[in-house]
Amino acid sequence: MEGVTDYIIQRSHGGEFQQVGRVPAYKTTYEDHGLVANKSYLYRVQAVNQSGSSDPGLSNVFETLTQKRDWQKQNFDNPDGPDANLYAVDALGIPNLLRFAFNSPPGQGLRQANYDRQSGGTPLVTHEPNGHQRIEFNRRRPESNPGITYVLECSNDLKSWHAVAPDYTAELLDDQFEWIRWMGTTASGPRFYRVIVKDNPEN
Repeated sequence: MEGVTDYIIQRSHGGEFQQVGRVPAYKTTYEDHGLVANKSYLYRVQAVNQSGSSDPGLSNVFETLTQKRDWQKQNFDNPDGPDANLYAVDALGIPNLLRFAFNSPPGQGLRQANYDRQSGGTPLVTHEPNGHQRIEFNRRRPESNPGITYVLECSNDLKSWHAVAPDYTAELLDDQFEWIRWMGTTASGPRFYRVIVKDNPEN
């Protein structure tokens, strides 16, 4: 088609195609938004000139990934193999789900979170001069729908645990992670803390 001025981008999710964008002819890429994870989408493009539009050309089917699935594909040669299963425990005794939650690559010991706030790792506990304890860690943002839930628990004797009220500050790091800071309120309070990661299988 000669004299192309624009391209129309259409998207389908198992039904009729709907226009989702229009870009000038000099652009060869389009970034789509508002997609749902773990779904398949089909796109097609129409060229437009002063006389009208061309017949649409179909693309391949694109599958959007959940954060869990994306992590598996990035960290394992065979993301469908038993080693990549999120419930699998590696040779170091560390479950993949824990690695996913704290952004810790497979094949390494679990590192502790650092103050650079970008490295991931297990929660960092600091004892303040006033006797309080500060717990900090990288968490996958709930708004990014990671498919897991973090629960902070405390104990005085390592036997009986109970959840701590979510009275913390969250500092945005990027579109997936945030830095969580929780401060113990009394110096005479619980001495032990842990973060439980709960899986939401539907995500």
